[in-house]
Amino acid sequence: MVSFKLSDIINIKSITNTKISLSKVLLLFYIGIACNFTGGLFSRKLRKHFDESRLAQHIVGFITMLVLIVMVGGVNETQPALTYTVIAYLWFLFTTKLDLFWNMIIICALVVGFLYESQIESKEIQLEEDQAIDDLTAYKLHTHHLEKKTYVGIAIGLITIVGTGLYAQRKNEQFGGGQFDPIKFLFY
Repeated sequence: MVSFKLSDIINIKSITNTKISLSKVLLLFYIGIACNFTGGLFSRKLRKHFDESRLAQHIVGFITMLVLIVMVGGVNETQPALTYTVIAYLWFLFTTKLDLFWNMIIICALVVGFLYESQIESKEIQLEEDQAIDDLTAYKLHTHHLEKKTYVGIAIGLITIVGTGLYAQRKNEQFGGGQFDPIKFLFY
């Protein structure tokens, strides 16, 4: 049985023993989708298939997330890479089921988290190079930074859950009479 601490789920340990958060990967995924200017390079039939098949879109999305986690996160073992991909892709799917207000909050929080994480990475590089700081102090600072990154990820996750829950509740009321399908809600 595989067991994870919450910080191990939100912060991916890479092959360089650094940690990258799922929120950073999720932001990169959003940027990749927002920059969809290369679709015209595909053949017309392939473009049409991607346009019309939600399943194909999800498969491409899942593969893209997997590649980002492996390449950006540096996770090169199959099981952890797939686990992180499933978590991140489900998180992404939940973020697509939000009102505009909640979606903008999450995108802003992802950007703030990205900037904060980048700043922490810079500080940790300086920390490693500083000969005046002993190993115990460096370890404590690293643990403190990891804890803060975990809190940022949890906050974004909670915002996602609350926003998705409110949107799902509204859709359930809209469709009423037992016609609300959570699977269709999530994947379509």
